[in-house]
Amino acid sequence: METTDADTSARAGISDINVPAEPVKVKIKSSKKEYLSGGVLHTLSNGLKVVVKPEDTKDVIHWSLVLNGGYGHIEDLEVGEASYLSEFLDMCMIGGVQAESFMDGIRRMGMTLGVDVSHSCTILSGRTPDDGIEDLMRVLLTLADTFEPNEEFIKFRMECEPLAIAAAAGSLEDRISVIDSVMCPGYRYSIRKKGFDMDFIRKAETFYRGLFSKMNDGILVLVGDVDEKMLKQAVAKYAGLFRTSSRKATRPVVSYQPISGTVTLEKDGNENGVDMVMSAPVSLTADNRYLAEIASMCLQKNLSDIVTGRGLHVRIRQNCSFYPQERVSVMLSLREASVEGFAPGTSHREPMEALSAVRNLLKDMKAIELTETELSSYKALLKQMVRSRLQD
Repeated sequence: METTDADTSARAGISDINVPAEPVKVKIKSSKKEYLSGGVLHTLSNGLKVVVKPEDTKDVIHWSLVLNGGYGHIEDLEVGEASYLSEFLDMCMIGGVQAESFMDGIRRMGMTLGVDVSHSCTILSGRTPDDGIEDLMRVLLTLADTFEPNEEFIKFRMECEPLAIAAAAGSLEDRISVIDSVMCPGYRYSIRKKGFDMDFIRKAETFYRGLFSKMNDGILVLVGDVDEKMLKQAVAKYAGLFRTSSRKATRPVVSYQPISGTVTLEKDGNENGVDMVMSAPVSLTADNRYLAEIASMCLQKNLSDIVTGRGLHVRIRQNCSFYPQERVSVMLSLREASVEGFAPGTSHREPMEALSAVRNLLKDMKAIELTETELSSYKALLKQMVRSRLQD
């Protein structure tokens, strides 16, 4: 495998973490059962928290660093800017190299790293080899201590953004963002992208610097065959280098009031299709979370029966959000399907015509009873889906 100068620089930036000869002494202060995950919660003497969940993950550790602090904590964000916060670090120099080269470097170490910013928290997650806990610590330290906005790349990205927005028009993500903006007009943290400027970059930099200054206001989760000895060695060597603070982020108060009982028609793009979203506040207990999954499966089956012979296909996308409001949303997408190979005489019907039949079905859904065989089938499929997610 060819190694580039950028890969070498990225590895050097990660490997050259300044570990003092007399490191700040940090050790595991207490350990107790963590009942939500079934793992063990280790609290370190500097306030950092680590949850270890033993699983047979085939020589890989799945990790997540969940830090309190999200776009709801940035009071002066403009509409649409929140959707770029998860991408900010991609526009930075990290460890002295461009973010793309830094990510390539850690991938060659067998690691992955992704960033997702929500209303109230920021999640860094990925995978690392089961002997790579120290490497993971070095990567997180490098990221937290050395990121700097890459102004040259940012200017290029700003120039390209209008083209990127235009190219994404009509995609699933774009349609979801349009619906999101329609459901809650005026919502400041809409996911619909509208571009950004250097003022946003300054706000994002301030946000991440504050986030990484209090690494004890969150939790590191390790899932896999974690070697206890390696974990203690990594803690003793690196945990004291993370910046901590007595300040803790409080959950932001966000004004979020979706419209109710409204039908809006918006036409855009070249593809003939229709999207429909149903959304309602639901207390997201574990039972309700799984019931929402099964209800979506049932809906998929019944809608597929309706569109048979109409030259259409249907896709269901279900989402459960916890913040700023516990809510279950179901998105139905009707699109024209290729009629090649269909029964003779099959032709496309207008998706808007099929919408009437869909609405009639939805009126009667509460009265549809499942047989024991159907329920058992949905439960088996749900278990398989959960297992698959845990492996990803």
